[in-house]
Amino acid sequence: MTYLHFYSKYTLLLLCFFSVNRVSSQSFSSAILKSSITLTETLKDNESSFLYKGAAGFSLVPFNSKNFTLRADCFSKFSETDKKPVFQSPQYSVNAGLLNGKIQLAAGNLGTGKSISLLKKPVPQIKSSAVKKTFSFNPGISFSPVSLSSAEKPAVFYCSTAIPAKYGSSSFSGFISEDNSAAFSAGTKIKFSRNAFLHLNTTAGVFELQGNTQYLKKNSVSFDSFTALVLGAEASFQSRPVKVAFASTFHQSPWSMWWYTCTIKSRFKAGSFLLDFDFFTIPSSKDSPRAVPLISADSTVVKTVEQAQINPQYVFVTSSGAIITAGLSLSETWKLEGNLYPQAVNTLRCNLTVLYEQKDSTVNLNVFSAGNHLYGNPGIQFMPEKYTGFSLSGKKNFSSGIISCSLSAKQVQPLTKNDTVKQTFTQNLSFSSNKILDLKAGVSASQTLKNGLRERSSLTVSLKQTLKTPHSRTTLSAQFKTEF
Repeated sequence: MTYLHFYSKYTLLLLCFFSVNRVSSQSFSSAILKSSITLTETLKDNESSFLYKGAAGFSLVPFNSKNFTLRADCFSKFSETDKKPVFQSPQYSVNAGLLNGKIQLAAGNLGTGKSISLLKKPVPQIKSSAVKKTFSFNPGISFSPVSLSSAEKPAVFYCSTAIPAKYGSSSFSGFISEDNSAAFSAGTKIKFSRNAFLHLNTTAGVFELQGNTQYLKKNSVSFDSFTALVLGAEASFQSRPVKVAFASTFHQSPWSMWWYTCTIKSRFKAGSFLLDFDFFTIPSSKDSPRAVPLISADSTVVKTVEQAQINPQYVFVTSSGAIITAGLSLSETWKLEGNLYPQAVNTLRCNLTVLYEQKDSTVNLNVFSAGNHLYGNPGIQFMPEKYTGFSLSGKKNFSSGIISCSLSAKQVQPLTKNDTVKQTFTQNLSFSSNKILDLKAGVSASQTLKNGLRERSSLTVSLKQTLKTPHSRTTLSAQFKTEF
């Protein structure tokens, strides 16, 4: 690749998975061995460097029946950094299900989610597409066992139980961790009819906040580690025409005050018309240090103080049976940016999405635009950004496989007369086939321009193949990437 004017870089990616399953006469038993390795070779200025990273481990299910399930997982990652091999300590997890899953017990390096994710990231995510089909409400505390892709986590003990009833159910869940955090959650679900129910849930936990981050130091509000009490309350009413969800969190701060947030999500449906509305706010931000509207349960400084989004959608059905969904998403976000002199940044976003679905094909067109406006005292390095763009993707099913393709473009407007226009183009094409040994192939290209001149380009070619037998599964994939 030395013929390129600048430099080239290519990456070889190889992942191998091997599994073995065994069925006994008394109960289902399986042992799955998994391993992955990534080989990377970089060529720059005629100098080549080689690095590797990967993971290996197993998942074992020694017993699986209706009333009792036992599973164990163990994985470890390895990599090479600066020519020195680095091995991560093994990550373990064991979990058991009793009474058809009504009771769950787990221990090890577990991940936790649902209401815990709300306490750690209370700001709702603004999706890039204006066509959304699901209305999510996930109260309680869940766990996830270790896997090949798991990050290193502290040891956790988890338990949960569900109690069914004639007109609903109740659930309890909780965990305690070696990183000085613990939480407990309780909820109930009340059914009014087959399609209407009310769900209530409360969560309480203690988390250790780290106050020596670079952002807090620059704003002169750093503190020693602080053990904070965090509370969450969630409620949802769902029926066919109306769905409403409310959530509020309360966070103890190291400044002798309480932060609290409010979130409301609603959906109204009438025939082919659907309207979503989301709103988030931190009313307590006016009493908090200017640079810190809130510190969440994972020590993240939450800078968004207010956010609203409205998303109408309409569904058309053609005479041929195709479904066309059109959606418009308008959102506004207020957040703080910068150091020493925090400023309010108002971000306006607009997304227009049209989704075409047929029995064997799908086409999705998304046009977007956004602009940031800066308010407050001058003196920070953050600059507002305005951009527009579109993405077009499609998928076609054939008897021999599936072809997928996508095209996207984005243009960032110059901030001053001396700045340049920045444009980014990305194209992807992939093919997968179940008849050719589960073969998947893909090609991706991207290019960044400034004032019409190429700044950076890349080309990626990938290949993935899965080989299956009654007792094993092996997946191989390779990726070649060049940048110039």
